[in-house]
Order: sequence, then structure tokens, then C-alpha cells
Amino acid sequence: MIIAAQALPVSTLKAATVSAKPSAVDAQTPQVTVVTGAAPGQTGYVHYYLITHGDGSLEYHVGIELDDQRIAWSFPEAGVSVVAFEKQARYEYNGKNFKVDHLYGLRPFASDAGMRLLRSNLTTRVARWIDDETPYCLSRAPGAPFCLSCGDFAVRILYPGPTPISAALPRDAKGGALSFRNTDDLLLYLVGLQELPDQPAQLARLNALDLPHNMRTDIIAMLAESEPAALVTTSPAGAATSILKPETRAPAKGKVSARRPRATPVGIGRGG
Repeated sequence: MIIAAQALPVSTLKAATVSAKPSAVDAQTPQVTVVTGAAPGQTGYVHYYLITHGDGSLEYHVGIELDDQRIAWSFPEAGVSVVAFEKQARYEYNGKNFKVDHLYGLRPFASDAGMRLLRSNLTTRVARWIDDETPYCLSRAPGAPFCLSCGDFAVRILYPGPTPISAALPRDAKGGALSFRNTDDLLLYLVGLQELPDQPAQLARLNALDLPHNMRTDIIAMLAESEPAALVTTSPAGAATSILKPETRAPAKGKVSARRPRATPVGIGRGG
């Protein structure tokens, strides 16, 4: 969903990690390490941004931190590229203006082995798309050059497949490949929510995590969006307690609207 641009509170804190509390829902679900910026030792971390387009519409955007703290991503009008990390930045490509605000970053693999494998291959994985001058797109017309959205780029860096253009997505508990429709699904997977059986389990897991306020709010909205026109009720302490359908909507006090920026599609196997 596209919404009118709003003032965005951007944290001025220096990069710092926030370790999540162990989940009471599933002891096998890994903890989450969240950061507020780029820093040494975070090679391979996934960073979420908010793009404000020239028409005022908002869109989530994702990139990957490199070993020199720069960010690799596939950006509108620029394609796959590498930029310096900035909390706030403005870019102009092909006459179009973009305002970018950093939201949060997180470690993509709980295991040290997973992070070592990513880091040892990261430069090669990114260079492939840079060298090919891969353009940005949200969808690719038949016969058009191969192109990548930011989400398509991220999943191919994190979960490379048997060929450069494919991605091998993680498997679920039953051995089937998970489905990442967009950058929302990627974030829900990285914080351990996507595989949980229902929303009560997801909310319980979410409430067990010590996450930055803006990240928690975004995730609540993502969960609410799975129920059309639903709202999330919260406790006075800010914990999500339920996701209500319109006919059981709670009073105005204590609600968080699901209205939010659009997620960027991920089109595995079709380039956008």
C-alpha cells in the first residue's frame, strides 16, 4: 500500500546491537541481533530503509552491508550498486529524486557457520551483479534483460541457488521451500515469525523479542496486513495482544493502524 509521505523519526544513536530475549514460543527459534547502523564486524547484515519517492509515496528497501561498511543493493533507476552507509541520504537517478532513511539492520544467520559462509563469499556474490550492470525492476517483461528488485538481490546474496540467477530459499520444518513474496516476508523470516503456525504464536514470539520500537511497529503492521483491513490491539506496555478482523474491531484507544509503506516484491526465478 502507498501512503502519503510523513515525517519519519530517524534514530541518531550510534550503531549498537540489541540482543533479543529467548523466545518462550519455540526454543529452536534463533535469537535476533538488531543494529542501528553500519559498523565493523557486521559484514553481511541486512539493512532495511524507507524510500520516499518524488511523488511522496513510501516504499521499504533492503540492502546488504559489506566488509567496509558500505551497502550493496539494487536501487530504483540505478540497478545493482554500492553506496556509502548513511542514516539519511538523497539520490537522483535519471531525473528522479529519492529520499532514503535507514530504519534498522539485523544479522541474517544465527549460526556462526552461516555467517562465515556468507562473509567468505559475499564479495564474489555482489561483484557478479555489479559486473553485469544488472538493472532494477519490480517485474520483468518476457524477453527483457534480467533485472532485480532490492528483495530479489538480497535473497540471491543470502541464499544463492545452483545458478547465478536462481535463489535457494530456506526450507520450512516440513522440508518445503519457504515463499518470500516481498521484503516483508524476508523480515518476518529473519526474526523467526514466518514459520510459526498462526498469528497468536507469531505475536507471542514477537512479544518475547527485545526489538527497537520502529521495527516492532513495522512487524505488527506486516502481521496485521495478512488480515484485510485488520487492526492490532496493544497492551499499555506496547505488546501486541491480538489482530482483529473488522467486525471485532477494538475501540480507538490502544490500536495501531496497519496502513503503511508498500513492500518491494520478490520474484524468485523471474527476475523481479
